[in-house]
Amino acid sequence: MVEGRSNFSWSVKCRSMPDFLSDENITPPYFFKVDVEGFEHELLAAWAGWLPSLAALPTIFLSVHPRADAAVGSGFAAVAALYRHVLRADERGVLRPAARRHPCAPCDYLFADRLPPVADRFVRIVDENES
Repeated sequence: MVEGRSNFSWSVKCRSMPDFLSDENITPPYFFKVDVEGFEHELLAAWAGWLPSLAALPTIFLSVHPRADAAVGSGFAAVAALYRHVLRADERGVLRPAARRHPCAPCDYLFADRLPPVADRFVRIVDENES
């Protein structure tokens, strides 16, 4: 086992999602699984401006990092306001309606404008009042 700093480095090409979709000629419908390891604030702030420009909103499954800070709340609320459904997966994987102002961390969220008719075959979605 080697301890300490590494002398290795590498370059990674980064693109925004709008650029990536355009460059790769990817057309809707979109489903995004997002796990950005603590950079939720930056992503959600950018997407809050980009998502309204789309003809149809993508479905987003977002994992919020345990160390996400309070700043995530403003971008989260802005994105959540665009969607009909904002659901949070509980500890059993059951999707429940979520608060739209600030996410808990660590938690997984589903933002969806529409849920497919067969959604109940794959996930259990319950009402807030159901145990």
